[in-house]
Order: sequence, then C-alpha cells, then structure tokens
Amino acid sequence: MNNKIDYKTYTDFLGDECFIKWQFLKDEKLNEYWNSFIKENPELQDEFDKACSFISKIGIRKNILPEADKNQLLKTIKYDVKRFKQKKRKRIYLSVTAVACLILVFLIIPWQNKFFLPMEEKRTVTVETSVLSPEDIYIITPSGSVPLKNNADIHMQRDNTALVNDADGENKILELDGNHLNKIIVPYGKRSKMTLSDGTKIWLNSGSTLEFPSKFTGTTREINLTGEIYIDVVHGDAPFIVHAEKFDVKVYGTKFNITAYSNSENFVVLESGSVSVKSKSKEELHIEPREMVTFKNDGRTIKTKNVNISEFTSWKDGYLELNRTSMLDVLKRIERYYNLSFSYSDKDYNSLKNKTCTGRIILTENSANVLTTFALLSAAKFEEDNQRILIDVEP
Repeated sequence: MNNKIDYKTYTDFLGDECFIKWQFLKDEKLNEYWNSFIKENPELQDEFDKACSFISKIGIRKNILPEADKNQLLKTIKYDVKRFKQKKRKRIYLSVTAVACLILVFLIIPWQNKFFLPMEEKRTVTVETSVLSPEDIYIITPSGSVPLKNNADIHMQRDNTALVNDADGENKILELDGNHLNKIIVPYGKRSKMTLSDGTKIWLNSGSTLEFPSKFTGTTREINLTGEIYIDVVHGDAPFIVHAEKFDVKVYGTKFNITAYSNSENFVVLESGSVSVKSKSKEELHIEPREMVTFKNDGRTIKTKNVNISEFTSWKDGYLELNRTSMLDVLKRIERYYNLSFSYSDKDYNSLKNKTCTGRIILTENSANVLTTFALLSAAKFEEDNQRILIDVEP
C-alpha cells in the first residue's frame, strides 16, 4: 500500500494508484486498508469523501471483468501513473486532477480488446494544431468597452449597472445604457456566466456573443445570440425570446441549451419546461423535455429527436459527456473550448468523422491532457510532435 503520499486535498487521493484500484476493485484487503486509513486520519474525511464522490460522478463502470482483463486493466493504470511521474521528472508539469482523469478514462469506457490491437491494424491521422492568440472577454456598451477576466460572473442590477465578480474575487461596478442593447463577447478559449435583470441565468460557452438590455421593459424579454448558451429562464408574464441567426426560441420559464455557431450545425435542446422554436422559414415547432430540434444551413428545421440532455449541457459543468460522438465533433468542441486550430486532410477528415467516442472528458486547464483522454476514449493512440497531433485510428 502507498503510505508515502502526503494527503491534503481530494486531488491527492485521485492521484494515488492504490485509491483508484480500490474504487474499481473494492476487494477486502483494499477495503480494510482504506477503512483503517480514514479512522486514523479523521481530519481527511471530507476530502476523502469528495474524492469518492468525484469518481462516482465521473461514472466508473464497476461491472465484473474476467481475471485476464482485470489484470490488464491494472497494468494499464500502473503504466499510466508511471508514465506521468516520468514526465513530471522531466519538468512537464501536469495537474493531479488531469492525471486522475487520464487514469479514470480506462474505467469509464466499456472494456474492449480493441485497445490492444496491433498498430498495423490502424492508420495514423495527422492533425496540425496551433494555439490562437488569447483575447479578453468584453462587455460593450454605447459608451465604450470593458475587458473582463475568464469565468467572470456578471449580475445585472435594476439601476442600469452590472456587478462583475472575476476569478480573483475582485468586484467592479459597470455603468450600462438603459436605452440601448449591451453586448458581451466571449472569445474562443474563454467562458462566462451572467444573471439578467429578471433573474434569468445564462452560461456562455467559448466563441459566443450575446446582446441584452440592462433591464427588460415592455411585453417581451428579448436577447440576441451567436454561439452557445445554457439558459435557465425565470418564469414571468412577459415571454422570453432568444433570437439566433437561423431561428427564434420563445419560452416562459424553462432550462435549455442553444447552439447557434455560424459555421456549424445549429440546434436547441430542452431540459425542462416547454418552448416554441420558429425557423427563419417560418416553420414552428413545440418541443418537450429531452427533445432536440436541429436546423439546416438555410434555417429550415431538419429533425426533432429524443436525446441524453447531459451530452449537450455538460460543458457548463466542466466536462464533455460523449455517447458514440464523432471524433470530428469532439475535436471541434475542443477547438472552441481551448482556442486551438486544427487542420487535416480530406482523407483524415472522413476517418475522424466516421470514428466515435464514448465516455467523459474532464475539461482541465491543460489541453494536451484533454487530447490524450480524447484519444483514449476513441480507442486510439495519441502523440504530440511539435505542432502536430498523431492519432492512430482503426481503418
């Protein structure tokens, strides 16, 4: 057993191979060890429970494996821990949470022998990558613009001002124009959250622009969107309307996700309540909870179907949930989230489009860790070579 780790926070437990094995295997010796450990260290109970809860939330599959597969799994975990320790000695610093994420990915996905296929049965997809120039989040008003830090939390007040809480705990008051729309621009690689004057909460994903009034007046509450938001609309007599380029969404009080990027498929996913979605071609649909409506490039509706909500809303909670999701689609999400730029050949484009991923990717601060997890979830091997990403995928 590993008793050399100086446990202080739950991430120390997540970085411990012994703890990970115990969470997966739950055998008597490991149970005895960890029960004894927590009795001897009661001050760590909260952090210990938090680590257990984290693993439970990630969704580890605890189905019983054949002994051979179990041994192979433990070998993989051990190798993964050793590899990252070696990298750390080379001064490639990785967060403990990111390492834990990469260990846990083996437990999240269904156990399949395809992880150990010989390399000659796969082909290498080369993805050229570059980090784009960082930009600030901006609130733009008729009187000027104000830069904000990442993850700023903005609360609209009733006196035409906004209270901004940034990631460092600093607060500032912004003066807004009560007679004109204001705008928040969230560039790729950044995210933000805001509460409108009526109490409606909005999470803005990377690459999003939102126009909004400092306070709502009249018979409707209206905002304009380009990009992606998750929104929790406060119920009110005045209907709430979200205008996007290809459609409008009308609600009274509900929770839903809107994806309306100009260069990708647009859709609305409803979590609760009821909404009316009207395309620019005047087609109108009423959708129910757990339904998604998708739009063609010309703005016409393409289809409505039932979906797993968390696959479309998990980004606001710091992870991506994938269920046979196209590798190409996952790369696009990672591009936006980390402000990266990927390019690949037409042949590689088709390979990525036809290959799928299942599992969860924790969106840590280190994009390289996320890409490694992505490769593992897609039953592929991943390697960085300067500005290139090499992903071995099945033909």
